[in-house]
Amino acid sequence: RSQARRIAQLTDRALEVTTKVMKKADRLERYLVIYELGICFRSASISSTRIETIVKGLKNYGRQTGDAWDHSDIKQGIQDTLTVLGNRLRNYEVEVVLEDCPLFNCNLGEINQVWTNLLTNAMDATPLRAKIRIGCGLCDGYIFVRVEDSGPGISEEKRSRVFEANYTTKNQSGSFGLGLGLSISKEIIEKHGGTIRVVESPMGGAGFEVSIPLKESSGE
Repeated sequence: RSQARRIAQLTDRALEVTTKVMKKADRLERYLVIYELGICFRSASISSTRIETIVKGLKNYGRQTGDAWDHSDIKQGIQDTLTVLGNRLRNYEVEVVLEDCPLFNCNLGEINQVWTNLLTNAMDATPLRAKIRIGCGLCDGYIFVRVEDSGPGISEEKRSRVFEANYTTKNQSGSFGLGLGLSISKEIIEKHGGTIRVVESPMGGAGFEVSIPLKESSGE
């Protein structure tokens, strides 16, 4: 590449330094090479950090415990799920608002599956580049998780059936679905003593709210 093109890609600070050596061609070339190497090393450092985050998220997410229950961090579970779904979610504007919540007794693998199902449904129902929001918080002894999208929403008629096994609206919109995700999610949440319901989304689409009690649960 020409020096002019390389200089045009410098940051303002780097350009300020470059102007001081621009009259000496050998020093300018040496400076540009050092700058470009620095950019390469910085990119490698950033990439390795991202890879470390992805690997950690995959490891945590994949820690399926069978029938074992343990005290877990719901916020971390959501973050791990977002990491696993990151390749698809990057096609959307994702807003994440996660408050710190106490550890609670749960089957981590099953709980993470609920967040996967809800986020996948939101992506299936929402146009690319549109907005999806996920948040969690604590209120009156319950942990709340809410997933919302800016898609077309769910009609009152369909709301009463979305948690039925084998019921799906995806086929009608041109995509394919077995109608099991929400049914399985409802079963998992109820197993943990909680509830899941359809709510209005301020973004105009569908919203799903999960509430799980903090009281001890054995998974029976």
